[in-house]
Parts: sequence; structure tokens; C-alpha cells
Amino acid sequence: MAIFSELVEPSCSSSIDRHRYDVFLSFRGADTRYGFTNHLYKALEYANITTFLDDTEIETGEYLKPDLESVIQASRASIIVLSRNYASSTWCLDELVLILDQRRASNQIVIPVLYHVEPTHVRNQQSTFGYAMNEHNRKMEAETDANKRSEIAQKIERWKKALTEVADLERKDVNGRLETEFIEEIVKDIYSRLRISSRSHLPQLFGMYPSIKFITSWLKDASLHTRDILTILGISGIGKTSLAKYVYDLHSYEFDKSCFIEDISRRCDEKLNRSNGFNGLLYLQKQLYDDISEPSSGQVHDGLISTPMIENAVARKKVFLVLDDIDHLNQLDALLGSKGFHPGSKIIITTTNSCLGESCALFKMNVKRRHIKHLLRGLHETESRKLLCSHAFMSKDPKAGYEEVSKKLVKYCEGHPLALEVLGKSLHNRDLAYWEECLEGLKQGNDSPINNILRKSFNTLPSPNDKDLFKHIACFFVGMDRDVSETILKSCGIETISGIKILTDRCLLSIGRNNKLMMHGLLQEMGRFVVREESPDKPWKQSLLWCPEESFEVLKQKKGTTKILGLSLDMSMLESEKSHKTFELNTDAFRKMDKLMLLQLINVQISGSSYENFPQGLRWLCIHGFCLKSIPSDLPMANLVALDMSRSKIKSFDICYSKKPKRQKQLTGSCSKNKRLLGSLKILNLSFCKKLGSLGGFDQIPALERLVVTNCSALCKVCESIEECVELVLINFSYCKKLEKLPRTIGMLNKVKILLLDGFYNLNESQVKGRDVDSPDKFKANTMDMNTKPSSPDIPMGIPSELQFVMFAFPRSLVRLSLKTTNLLKESFPIDFNHLSNLEELYLDGYNLGESRIEISDMTPLEMFKASNRKPSSSAMVLKATPSERKLFMISLPRSLVRLSLNDNNMSTESFPMDLSFISMLKELYLDGNPIVSMPDCVRSLPRLEILSMRNCKFLTSVEHPPKTLRELILLFDSKPLLRKVVFHPHMSPLKFSVDMQLFLQLFFEIKGLVEIQPMISVEEEVLRSLGWTNILSRGYDESEIQMYYEFGIFSTIYGDKKEMPNWISHSRKGSSISFTIPSSRNNIKGLNLCVQTFLSLNEFFDLPVITIRNITKNQTWLYKHCIGGFTAGEESLIMLSHWMFGKNEMDTGDWVTVTVAMNFGLANECGVSFVFDDGKTDEEEEEEDALGYYKSWNHIIGGDLSAYQTTTGEYLLETSLFALPGNEPKTYYRRQR
Repeated sequence: MAIFSELVEPSCSSSIDRHRYDVFLSFRGADTRYGFTNHLYKALEYANITTFLDDTEIETGEYLKPDLESVIQASRASIIVLSRNYASSTWCLDELVLILDQRRASNQIVIPVLYHVEPTHVRNQQSTFGYAMNEHNRKMEAETDANKRSEIAQKIERWKKALTEVADLERKDVNGRLETEFIEEIVKDIYSRLRISSRSHLPQLFGMYPSIKFITSWLKDASLHTRDILTILGISGIGKTSLAKYVYDLHSYEFDKSCFIEDISRRCDEKLNRSNGFNGLLYLQKQLYDDISEPSSGQVHDGLISTPMIENAVARKKVFLVLDDIDHLNQLDALLGSKGFHPGSKIIITTTNSCLGESCALFKMNVKRRHIKHLLRGLHETESRKLLCSHAFMSKDPKAGYEEVSKKLVKYCEGHPLALEVLGKSLHNRDLAYWEECLEGLKQGNDSPINNILRKSFNTLPSPNDKDLFKHIACFFVGMDRDVSETILKSCGIETISGIKILTDRCLLSIGRNNKLMMHGLLQEMGRFVVREESPDKPWKQSLLWCPEESFEVLKQKKGTTKILGLSLDMSMLESEKSHKTFELNTDAFRKMDKLMLLQLINVQISGSSYENFPQGLRWLCIHGFCLKSIPSDLPMANLVALDMSRSKIKSFDICYSKKPKRQKQLTGSCSKNKRLLGSLKILNLSFCKKLGSLGGFDQIPALERLVVTNCSALCKVCESIEECVELVLINFSYCKKLEKLPRTIGMLNKVKILLLDGFYNLNESQVKGRDVDSPDKFKANTMDMNTKPSSPDIPMGIPSELQFVMFAFPRSLVRLSLKTTNLLKESFPIDFNHLSNLEELYLDGYNLGESRIEISDMTPLEMFKASNRKPSSSAMVLKATPSERKLFMISLPRSLVRLSLNDNNMSTESFPMDLSFISMLKELYLDGNPIVSMPDCVRSLPRLEILSMRNCKFLTSVEHPPKTLRELILLFDSKPLLRKVVFHPHMSPLKFSVDMQLFLQLFFEIKGLVEIQPMISVEEEVLRSLGWTNILSRGYDESEIQMYYEFGIFSTIYGDKKEMPNWISHSRKGSSISFTIPSSRNNIKGLNLCVQTFLSLNEFFDLPVITIRNITKNQTWLYKHCIGGFTAGEESLIMLSHWMFGKNEMDTGDWVTVTVAMNFGLANECGVSFVFDDGKTDEEEEEEDALGYYKSWNHIIGGDLSAYQTTTGEYLLETSLFALPGNEPKTYYRRQR
């Protein structure tokens, strides 16, 4: 049974908003001024803790000086050195009274230090404290003035109470300890506790919380790596220095020595140092040595500092170093050396070059080391808006009327923090017209305020080749396939293999999904601005032209010059020409561009009787929407490496101008080889050419590596001469719906790795029957009977001849094969892919696993297999029992699989085998759109599974005990789900959980394990009674409409239409915070109930607030973040109630506690608390009948193991499992991971 107690209400006054000092030192000068207190003061100051020490302490009167009273009030903490003669000073005793008053009024941190005295002597005023109090009593009795005597008597009574109170606080005792170690402990403690109460100089970092959490976890790693380095990577201005400085300020106190060296690259700049006669690197070595060496080491002359001296200093102490903006290896070697650091030391490097950390001399030693890289990316849109508005409007939201222009500026900055800050500051207090003018200037490519900062990364690139590569990519190749871009750029004389690695290492370039070259928009703008600087006012003198307006004018006015190496013109990007879909350009506009190598024309119509004026040296010709029916014979193509004529009107592609013999069949490819017109061509793209009917002349393009002919709806013939293209690596004939057959010779191509035949509706066995076979070894099976043993060991038994031909026409070199939405796979035939021994990815979307068997069990390299069938099935078929053949299919999966996608295959729960452990390497499993009722049992047998997706499994009702290795579970639905229960293993590690919020609004939906969610109506009465939750729904509120959430030892619920807190909330206060002292009780504390009353507006989203409970006495903090909620139907008053299962180790009688509630939406009108105590039973009796026993058995709860959630000493971030919200684009949240 629970026993409730009312709170003892503390006296309260408004807290001091501004603190001038971190610490106020109270001490008896005669005892410790020149010894202990002096050493403590110096140690505090050395740790950057602003400390007030009164050097005078001249007792000129009976009262404390007014300025000292204000100093105590303006200090965040007080250290009271209780020495033998402390109580003999009325001054010290008055300080003590005021300090304790301040503790009660504003939560000031108070640390009593017992300096060679006993706590009982202080508490009971014995020994020297008793003598001092007797002397004060004697003086009082000697006073003849009655009023003064009464006043002194009252003061003595206050002093006695203060001495008793201070003796009962958590204290430090020097007795029997070395003073140096004791002082170090005090400094660390005060630093830690000041940090917990948020040091005022720490800036607000938008969107950096995940990075702070990650680095904090790395810092807390207790493993003894003697060379433990973390490199924070990112483009200039992305927030690397701010993040490192923030983390340093938070955690430097935890190390013996620490040092932050900022802006190293600028301070070591050779040009700057040479002009000033200054050695920047030597100065930085001195700074580092001074910070990490003992104070007794004395000052060393600048010229005498050396790397060995630093190595010796860092070997003796656990150090925390931050080396900011490193850009050369010699800087790292000079500052870190090669001998290593003391165990537990941590080094953070910020740089734009990811290779520096791994190349330093420290890592060349044969010792245990660890290097972690942390890449900073841009902010999300919401965080970007807040950052911009915080500088422009001094609020998190834009002013009325500025919403749209703010949104456009946020989009322009692409999450770049420094750009957002610079723009925000420059637009502060500016009118809307100024904002729009600024935005227009940025759109025009004018020099942005961030360019100079980003330019530094470009200027430090090691070679002209790297700079040229960066400029070319910025102007033409962002978003293009990496392999295609490399092929084109190599032909222009630019080294790409090493160049792209250098650019990616320096965060100037990244490789995105599908192998695309990606670049931050501001970096791309900077690269283009560098090119524009070649000739700002005369674009025809620039090497690269990418701006539509400038390219248009140069071509229109025929101002081309030999300086132009590349030109791009997309008419759809021209504002002034939007009324014209195309622009007609005469071929002589290119007459003077003799050195042009890169030409991209989109929606530009070319006219002229001759193409001889086209540049002879073209390497890349991209003409989208070419209007002629065939390629002009005089178009110079000898040097072309890439030809892209997508969306053109050409009817045939046959690069052969010699006359065919009369008897020769069309498209045989038998052309004269004396003159190969496209001998250098490696890439050919003819996609979306709707009138293209035939494709041939491959003997004229023997170097071809990539052939892309997709969505050519009229294409019906492809020449057999494709066998001449022996270098082909990729072939894509997807969605060429009239193409009835592939060339027979396609199987002769030994280098093809990717074959894409998606949407091949007309390709089947009937259309390959009766072909002539040129290679008996491969196609001998064409006449083989179904029951005949194959004569070739490569041909599997039991496959009809027609289908065998199709399968063996695929080159054995294939790495990726896609047959999406084809009708190649017929239900009558088993299909064997095992001969494709190099295949790593196989896509069979549109193929229903129930219609036939496929054999892939021997394909050991296969890592990705995807077979989905999105064709609608009737509801009668959906729940039909699946034939056993599907199980046979499952058993034939290769053991090498890492990703398996079986989306939309009409597979029921019974379709799966009992065990899937034979594919033990599987990490990702996608079962989206299948009519499964529950998670298949075999999923639990996958020992390495990390991602499980059952999106839109509309009959799914339960997911129970997924593998403990799971890192992500996806349960999102387009329609109303039937899901009622999700059960995790109680010892499972935290994971990313995406699930529709609408599930939480349904009756009887439950989650158990990592978090437990259940309808309040199903919660046992004994549980509610143990929580102290009685009569919470007394006003007729439907109990079935609310739910209880549990995790971390915290129970929570929300219910509406209540303006009053429950009557058992014993103490409340208006506003979003409350402070209290835990009341005394003969029973042990069992838990704390917190109640918040809030008001929400119409149709406003709400969630549970972020709650911070801080036990100041025990120096412990718990921050609990929720994301459970919904939408209000109208204006509504809500009660948010939570119960925290605390024990006496976390809370005890007399502890001073503060609670703060941070609302994401709405306002907290009132906060209230009450305590729950046990009923005095023994532990055995309590355990036998404990209604909360199940909840206490969880691992990750208060009082249990919260190490995965610890952010720093005594502080825990309890971040709840967060869920996806309904909408067009489900928003996924993350749970903290180990």
C-alpha cells in the first residue's frame, strides 16, 4: 500500500538572471588564507571557473558588507571551507547564513569542505565550534543595550541553525587525504555541477544535438585506447568549430589537462607568418605545452619548445585536446608527436580533409589505436529556419509577411549554418523589399557572403588538376553518374581517380545514391564563381559557361572564342525565353570555339545546312530534343566519348555511310571498317526517342562501354553487330515495349556487368524459338526435349529449350540483372539463374513467387534479391493458403544474401519456412504489401537482421519478439491498419521505430518491451493504486479513450477536458517549473508523481512535454523526452500525468529537487507534484505482492542500467522511442542507440 505525504514548501524568491561569478569562497582567513584556500582558488581559476575571494576580510563592524551580500547573490555556487576557527568569525557566520538562504531561494550549489574538523563538531557546535559559540554568547550577555542584546541573540540562533544545516549537506572531507588530490576533486565536482546548471557562455547550437550526443558517448568510452582520435569532418562553415568548442566546454573538466587550439590553418599560414616574421606553428606548440604541463614547470622560451617536450607532457596525464581547423599533416605531427598519450586521453580534430588523422605519425606506431570520423552535414529545414530567424528576428519564427522569403533563403542555404547566420545578421531590422532584393542577388550568382570562407578549401587543393576537376564538376556534372562523368573528364585530360578521392576526402564532393556526384549548393556556387572571376564582364572569355543567360547571349551573338572549353544551355532555365519552348541556333555560332570539348544543349533547335563548323575536339555532346530524323553525316564525331541524344526525333541510329550489298539483310552491321566514325565513343544514350525504330552500326563504335536505350516505344530491331562492342559493361533496354527480341550475340559479350530489361512485355519463349545458333556450346539446348539430359553441363535439366536460350543469352559476367515487370518468367517453367556465377543483384519485380520456382541457391556472390508483384489481387485470393512450392523457393535462396526484398508477392504467414537460419548473413528483409497476419516465425532465426520492413501489410495484427539485433523496424500504412500488438524482447537494444501515429489513437493497441503502451482500461487496479493514480477520470471521461505509456521506469498518460489537477497532487505552482525539498518520512520513498496542466488551441498537435528532474543534493539529472501525442479537435485543456519510480538511491529525505517542463506546443499553466512512499514492509514482503514487479524487471530504468543513456557524470538523457506521424511523407524519429 502506498503512503502519500505533502511537500514541505520552501521559501522562494526570484532567481538571479545574471551571475557575475561561478563560485563564492567562504573561509576563515587566519586558518587557510595562505595555504589551502589559496591553492583552491588558483586551481579554480586555472580551470576557468570565475571565483570570488575576499582578500580583505577586515571586520570593521558587526555586519557583512553590502557588496559581499550582492556577490553571494550573484554567484552560482558557494564553497564553504569549515576550518577550526571558522565559527569564531561573525563575518563568516553571516556569510554562511546568507549562502544557505540563497540555496533555498535560487538553488545555489553549496559545497561544504571540512578542513581538519569533524562534522559532529559543526552540527552540534562542539570543540572549537562550541568554544566560539560560547564566546558569542558571552558577548551577548555583556551587552547592556537590551535591543542589541536581543538582536545578537537572534543572530546566534540563526548561526546555530546554519551550522547544523550545513553539516547535514553532502560535503567534502580533507581529513587523511593529500590536499592536491582533494583540491582536484573539488574542482572537478564544481565544474561538473556548474555545467549541469548550464554555463551561461555555452551557445545555442541548432540541429547539433545528435552530434553532441555521439561525441559525448565517445568521450565516455572507458576503453584504454592510448591514441583515441575523433575527426569532425565537413565543409567550411558547417559548424565543426562550434561543435568542438561546445563539447570541450562541457567535458574538459573531466580530464587532468585540456587544451583547445583554434584556427590552426590560419595561424600557420606561411604567407602570413613570412610577412610578420612569425612562426605560427612554434607558437601553437608553446600554447599546447603551457596548457598541459604542470604549473611548476615554469615558462619555457618560445624557441626551446619542441615536439618531444609535448610528448613527455601528454604521457603523464589524461588529456583532452581539440585541434581546430587542421589542414596539413605537419601540423598534426608537430602537435601530437608519435609516442602516444596517457591511457584515456582524447583528441578531437576538426578539418575538411578526412585523410589527415589516419596519416599522422602517431598512427604509424605499432600500438593499439582508434580513429573515428564524424561527418557533419547540413541542418534540416526546421532547424535552418530557426537559426535564420534567431539572427534576423531574434525569435524562432519569421515575422508576419516574411514567411515566404524566409523559406526561399533557407532553401538557398541548404542547411549551411554559417550561411544562415551571416544572412540572418545582415538582414536584421531590414524591410521586406531589402530581403527580396538580397534573395534576387543570390539567385543571380552574385558573390555571396559565404564565398570567401568556402573558397579557402578550394585554394588549398594540392594541384591544378584538382582545381580544374572541381570547377568542371561544379559547372556541369553535379547529379551525374560518377562513372559517366569520369569517362568524359578523362577524355578532357583531367585525372579523375585521384582527383575525386581528394575532393571527397576534403568534403568538397560526395558520392550519393546510385553513384551520383553530389555537391553542396553553396560549394557549387563557389566553384562557378571562381570560373566567373576569369572574366566577370565578358563571359565569352571564360573557360566554362554554365549560366543560361550568358550561354544564350554568347551563342545568339556568335561571340564564342577559343577560350571556351565547355558550354551548357538549357532553354527551360531562361526566364526571358519561357514563352518559347525552344531556341533555334545556327551551326555557325560554334565556328570560333575550336577548343570546345563539352557541349550540352537542351531544348535548343539547331539549324544550318552544314555541321562542319561544330568543334572538331568535342568529347561530350549532349543534345536533348534534337529535331532531325538522323544524325548528320558531317557532324564531327571522331573524338566523341559520350553522345547523349535523349528525347530526340531520330528514327534510326546506324553509323554506317557505305552502301549495303543488295542481298544483305538490314541491320546486320556489315559496314566498312576502314573509317570508324565513332571510334572513341564509350557512352551512348538514346533514351525517350519515341520515333527510334532501329539501332545498328555497332561495328563503328567498338569502344562502347555503356548503351542506354530506355523508353523508346517504337524500337523493334537491334542489330546483331552489337557483338563488336566487346567493351560493353552496361546495357539498358528497359521499357522498349515493341522490342520483340534481343540480339542473339548479346551472350558473347564477356564484360557486361549490368543488364536492365525492365518492362520487356513482348519477350518470351515463343519469340526466340527457331533462331539459328552460332555457338553450339551455349545454345545447343534449343532442340532439347523436356526430359532429355542436357548435353552441356552448363544447361540445367528440365528447362524447355526456348526458355533455356533466353536465360543463356545473358552474359556470364553479369553483376546486376533487372527483369522488372517482364513476362519472361512463366508459371509453367522453373527458372535457373545459377549459371550467372558473378551475379550480385537480381531484381524480378512484377514476378509472383507463387507462379513458378526459380533456382538461385548456388549463386554464392548474390547479395541482393528482390521479387515483388504489385499487380492487384482480389481479396478472395489474398488470404488463400500458399502452395508448398513457395517454401521450396525460399529454401533455394543463396547463403550469401545480405538484402532480401519480397514485396507485394501475395505471401501469407504460412508461406514462409520454419527456419531461415541458412541465410544467416541477411541484414535487411523487406516484406511490404504481403497479406501476412503476424511476423513470420522464421524471421527470429536470422542472427544478423538489422532492418525489417512490413509496410502496408494491411492484414498484419501482431509483431512479436523480432530479433534482438534489429536496428530498424518499419510499420507504416496507407490505410487504416489492423495492427494491435508489438512486442519487443525486454533485453533488446534501442532501435529506430517507424510506425503510424494513428495506431496510438486506436483502442486496444499495445506495445511491450522497449516501451509499453496499453489502454488505461486494461491496466490493473493494483498497478494504478501503487502509482497513486486514483480518481483521475472521476468526471465521466471515457477510460477506454486514453492510454498509459511506460519506459525507463516512468509511467505517463494524457487526458483532456480537465482544468483541475487530481486532489492528491499535494503541492503545485503556476508556470512550467517547481522546486522543493523532499519531506521527511518514516518510510522509504517509492516514487514521484508529476502533473502538468496545459491549454491547447484548435487543431493543434500536442505531445508529452520534455521533463527535467534534477536532484541538486545528489548531483543527478534525468531528462525525459517524449513523442507521444495527437491532434486536438478543438480548444482543449489537458492534464499530463507521469509517475517516476525513484528509490532511496536517487531521492532521499532532505534532498533539494527542481522539476522543469518544456512544452513543444502549447503552454504549461501549472505544475504539481506528490510523493509515494512504501508502507514499511520488508523487501521480501514487498517483492511478493509488488504490483509493479513486472515493470521493475526491465533493464533500462531509473535505478537500473542507464549507462547507454548517460551523457555525462550524473546526467541521463532518457529519449523515448519516437514514432512516425501520418501524412504524405511519414516523419521518422530516432531512439538513442548504444
